[in-house]
Amino acid sequence: MRLKEQIDQELKTWYPSERILTEILERKTPGRIPAYRILLCAALGVCLLAFPVSAHMFGTLLETTRITDENRALLNEQDIAVAEECPAEAEQPETPKPLMDDPEKVSEMTGGIIQHIDDGAFLPDTVSVIRLSSDETDGSWTIPELLTANGFTTIFADADGNGWYLQKGETLTLHCQIGRTAGTEAADPAERMEIGYIRDHVFYQGELFREIGFDYTLTAPETGTYYPYCINSTDGRIYIRGGFVNRP
Repeated sequence: MRLKEQIDQELKTWYPSERILTEILERKTPGRIPAYRILLCAALGVCLLAFPVSAHMFGTLLETTRITDENRALLNEQDIAVAEECPAEAEQPETPKPLMDDPEKVSEMTGGIIQHIDDGAFLPDTVSVIRLSSDETDGSWTIPELLTANGFTTIFADADGNGWYLQKGETLTLHCQIGRTAGTEAADPAERMEIGYIRDHVFYQGELFREIGFDYTLTAPETGTYYPYCINSTDGRIYIRGGFVNRP
């Protein structure tokens, strides 16, 4: 389901407080608004601040998400699969075209970073571009705290959205520190990530790693502009609690 379709579906769900407040605000009343209505709206407004509209979306990741003080509670959200029963006679929705089969859409979503998919490579439907701030002390680029879900592709770029130009044989290092989220306190803390690169706007198949933390060194097979990427290949979420991209 595409992002717009998910949002439209969410907006179809009304909570009692939302419906009551809307009915009060839309009710036609001549003259001044009675004081009790103003007080009631204020009380409901407080409730909506405490329980925001469509709050059930709070634990739903739609793309790789930066973790901030405002949304840190996402790290405590359990991964819960939700299914809706569909009547047998209901019309089946049309299967959407895979993202990787729509080069124009891929280019639009990535700001032109990906314009072609290499033969045999697989690109999931959820792709995010994360711009990294430069650390002038050591010449690296800092990876912020991130949360990704299964099948999410995260592309790393510099602060201006550009890649790194490498001569053939030059290297670029990607380091990701992995943290724990709710429901992932397992005996084996290793996670699975596919890590690879985009060269001159072509997405290439990456390598699958299973580690506690990820250190990936790209040695440029050809001269060109490179963007490293990682794909969450676990069953649930992966919390990247920091890291860096470094060009020696």
